[in-house]
Amino acid sequence: MSSKIILWLVAAILIVNMVYALGIAPGHVDVNFAASSEQKIMLKLLNQERQEFQVVLYADGELAQYVSFDEPMVTFTSQDTEKTVYYTLKLPAVLDKQGLHTTNIVARAIPA
Repeated sequence: MSSKIILWLVAAILIVNMVYALGIAPGHVDVNFAASSEQKIMLKLLNQERQEFQVVLYADGELAQYVSFDEPMVTFTSQDTEKTVYYTLKLPAVLDKQGLHTTNIVARAIPA
């Protein structure tokens, strides 16, 4: 029984060591629809704990197919506190429904 406890403690310590403090700003952007418009949007990635890791950027949601990243993979070193990246939103000529449409920009940290 005690070997199970020790195994769980070791697993918990390893998981805690793989956590990255990644900040992203701005946390919210509103874009008004304009047919066939294109907007370049700035995004700041923050490395508050000065760790080494990579960040994979991707879009998720209704309008994800209209989002592209200038740099979809960003590498942080322990000297980097922040990096600025850009993504482009190219809206279609027409949307099927009126109203609010949402898309999430996801920044996922992975070990370097």
